[in-house]
Amino acid sequence: MRATLPTATLEGSAFVSYSGVTEYPPDVINLSKNPAAFAGYNVEVVATDHPELSGGGLQIGVVGEPPVTLLEEWREDRNEWVVVWRT
Repeated sequence: MRATLPTATLEGSAFVSYSGVTEYPPDVINLSKNPAAFAGYNVEVVATDHPELSGGGLQIGVVGEPPVTLLEEWREDRNEWVVVWRT
Protein backbone atom coordinates (compact mmCIF):
# COMPACT_ATOMS: atom_id res chain seq x y z
CA MET A 1 0.00 0.00 0.00
CA ARG A 2 1.03 3.58 -0.50
CA ALA A 3 -0.68 6.76 0.61
CA THR A 4 -0.63 10.27 -0.77
CA LEU A 5 -0.59 12.96 1.93
CA PRO A 6 -0.86 16.74 1.49
CA THR A 7 2.49 18.12 2.69
CA ALA A 8 1.35 21.59 3.82
CA THR A 9 0.66 20.38 7.38
CA LEU A 10 3.49 17.85 7.76
CA GLU A 11 6.35 20.15 8.78
CA GLY A 12 8.11 18.57 11.76
CA SER A 13 5.97 15.41 11.54
CA ALA A 14 7.58 13.36 8.75
CA PHE A 15 10.76 11.32 9.16
CA VAL A 16 12.81 8.69 7.36
CA SER A 17 13.89 5.57 9.22
CA TYR A 18 17.41 5.06 10.50
CA SER A 19 19.20 1.78 11.05
CA GLY A 20 22.04 0.99 13.43
CA VAL A 21 25.11 -0.34 11.65
CA THR A 22 27.85 -2.58 13.02
CA GLU A 23 30.42 -2.34 10.24
CA TYR A 24 33.04 0.33 10.69
CA PRO A 25 34.57 2.06 7.67
CA PRO A 26 38.06 0.75 6.83
CA ASP A 27 39.78 3.86 8.25
CA VAL A 28 38.13 3.53 11.72
CA ILE A 29 39.37 1.04 14.32
CA ASN A 30 36.77 -0.92 16.33
CA LEU A 31 38.03 -0.78 19.94
CA SER A 32 35.17 -2.88 21.29
CA LYS A 33 35.76 -6.49 22.31
CA ASN A 34 32.39 -7.26 20.73
CA PRO A 35 32.89 -7.65 16.95
CA ALA A 36 29.26 -6.64 16.30
CA ALA A 37 29.61 -3.33 18.16
CA PHE A 38 27.47 -0.31 17.35
CA ALA A 39 29.23 1.74 14.69
CA GLY A 40 26.69 4.45 13.93
CA TYR A 41 23.46 5.19 12.10
CA ASN A 42 22.59 5.26 8.44
CA VAL A 43 19.45 6.40 6.64
CA GLU A 44 17.30 3.56 5.31
CA VAL A 45 16.22 4.94 1.95
CA VAL A 46 14.38 1.67 1.27
CA ALA A 47 12.78 -0.20 4.16
CA THR A 48 14.63 -3.31 5.30
CA ASP A 49 11.98 -4.67 7.66
CA HIS A 50 10.26 -6.58 4.83
CA PRO A 51 11.27 -8.01 1.45
CA GLU A 52 11.58 -5.48 -1.36
CA LEU A 53 8.27 -5.05 -3.16
CA SER A 54 7.92 -4.72 -6.90
CA GLY A 55 6.26 -1.32 -6.58
CA GLY A 56 9.34 0.12 -4.87
CA GLY A 57 9.52 3.55 -3.33
CA LEU A 58 10.88 5.41 -0.32
CA GLN A 59 9.34 4.61 3.05
CA ILE A 60 8.75 7.43 5.52
CA GLY A 61 6.89 7.70 8.78
CA VAL A 62 4.45 10.44 9.80
CA VAL A 63 3.53 11.34 13.37
CA GLY A 64 -0.15 11.85 14.18
CA GLU A 65 -3.14 11.35 11.92
CA PRO A 66 -2.48 13.31 8.72
CA PRO A 67 -5.22 13.42 6.09
CA VAL A 68 -4.84 10.88 3.29
CA THR A 69 -6.03 11.94 -0.16
CA LEU A 70 -5.21 8.76 -2.07
CA LEU A 71 -4.60 5.12 -1.10
CA GLU A 72 -3.13 2.67 -3.62
CA GLU A 73 -2.23 -1.00 -3.69
CA TRP A 74 0.49 -2.65 -5.78
CA ARG A 75 -1.07 -5.29 -8.06
CA GLU A 76 1.55 -7.85 -9.04
CA ASP A 77 -0.76 -9.38 -11.68
CA ARG A 78 -1.10 -6.01 -13.45
CA ASN A 79 2.37 -4.73 -12.56
CA GLU A 80 0.95 -1.36 -11.48
CA TRP A 81 -0.46 0.68 -8.61
CA VAL A 82 -4.27 0.55 -8.39
CA VAL A 83 -6.38 3.14 -6.56
CA VAL A 84 -8.17 1.62 -3.56
CA TRP A 85 -9.60 4.82 -2.09
CA ARG A 86 -9.65 8.53 -3.02
CA THR A 87 -11.13 11.61 -1.27
